[in-house]
Amino acid sequence: MSSLPPSQPQLTTEIQRWRDDWIARDGEERLLRVRWLWNAEEAALQNVCVREQGGTVLDIRPCSNSELTNVLPVVLIPPLVNAHTHLEFSALPEPFEPALPFQSWIQSLIKWRGSNGSTAAESIRGGLAESIDSGVGLIGEISTNDDMALLSNQQFPNQRTSCVAFRELIGLSSARVQQQLELAERFLTAPPVAGVHRALSPHAPYTVHPDLLEQTVALAGKHHIPVAMHLAETTDELELLESGTGRFQTFLSSMGLFDPKQFPGGRCILDLLKVLSSASKVLAVHGNYFTDEDLTFLAHHQNITTVYCPRTHHFFGHTPHPFRKLLSAGCRVVLGTDSRASNPDLSIWRELQHVVRLAPDLSPGQLLAMITTHAAEAMQCETAKFRIRKHQPFSPVFLLTGNSGDKLPELIRNPQTIPWRPSFDQTSYILPPHQEFSGRSNEE
Repeated sequence: MSSLPPSQPQLTTEIQRWRDDWIARDGEERLLRVRWLWNAEEAALQNVCVREQGGTVLDIRPCSNSELTNVLPVVLIPPLVNAHTHLEFSALPEPFEPALPFQSWIQSLIKWRGSNGSTAAESIRGGLAESIDSGVGLIGEISTNDDMALLSNQQFPNQRTSCVAFRELIGLSSARVQQQLELAERFLTAPPVAGVHRALSPHAPYTVHPDLLEQTVALAGKHHIPVAMHLAETTDELELLESGTGRFQTFLSSMGLFDPKQFPGGRCILDLLKVLSSASKVLAVHGNYFTDEDLTFLAHHQNITTVYCPRTHHFFGHTPHPFRKLLSAGCRVVLGTDSRASNPDLSIWRELQHVVRLAPDLSPGQLLAMITTHAAEAMQCETAKFRIRKHQPFSPVFLLTGNSGDKLPELIRNPQTIPWRPSFDQTSYILPPHQEFSGRSNEE
């Protein structure tokens, strides 16, 4: 069993007793009584009894009066979805510094990757384990490695976790464009790997030739897969597109990669969104500096979902993220952790709590959708496993909290509330500590 936080010792005995009984009754009909049942886009239910057998929900009903004394003081939720991360950096003990200028942070990342390539597999496995422990059942991974066995759910056979592996593509020269397209085709046509869905990620406007972007989108259409791209992440990116100048021009020139013909100016994020919009599903990652024109376009192209990474956004000290405007316009917004290069941990739950502090008016149902059903749908994955429903597979995640008698919005905001994924084998793991940034954010 995982270690429970010292602030909640009263839960240990109750949950251990439930877990032991649950294991003993494997294959039989079993009952789970919880204080709250919380599904995306729905009002939460209080004091609920879930009847299960063989990993499938048989029935969901209110607890009878006689059952109330046996209710576990937890919130039952479905597995969570992290729509954007880079697991290769999971071994980092803390984010790279300095965070600014952004190009210095990138140089730290490139340097670390170059000197730690031999430990990438161990880092990815560690990131997967951390994600599983914190309740994640689906991960949107930006992959720089073709070995999909690293992401296979066979590494953790007792957990139902899967990945959408977005193969990262980077290329500014014509020769590099062709090489990357050949790599992408090989990646997409490689033999299937259990628990892994293949997809593509043209990296960012400052690393991807326009031809590579267009042909990647065409390739994604051919294979009916989603696409992810980092967009509108910094104001430097906007300046490069608008005028071909600025910090990114200097940064690319220092590496011999800047070609003024590729960055003639007169371009904007909307130009890239128009190209991307022909893909079946698109993750526009970050979107920190989307304009009103971008938002209008996104509202009319529901196949594009913005992935907001709240604590990474905070780390870099960006101006307030437009997620409220996006939601008001009817656009989809989901959450990601990004990586430990810009985040203290990989807890998608802590990302949601960050959003709650910024937008306390969002309903619990809206919030949970951002890290469950909407996030799965954005990556072209089935959403049934991210709802707790009758006749659906049952993969429970508990929110452990100091006072389950509180109203759900209060439990969600409470920093002591943590996700815990019951382990029904002999695996032991420790929940990651709760860490936060301070002193850099320009958020409201």
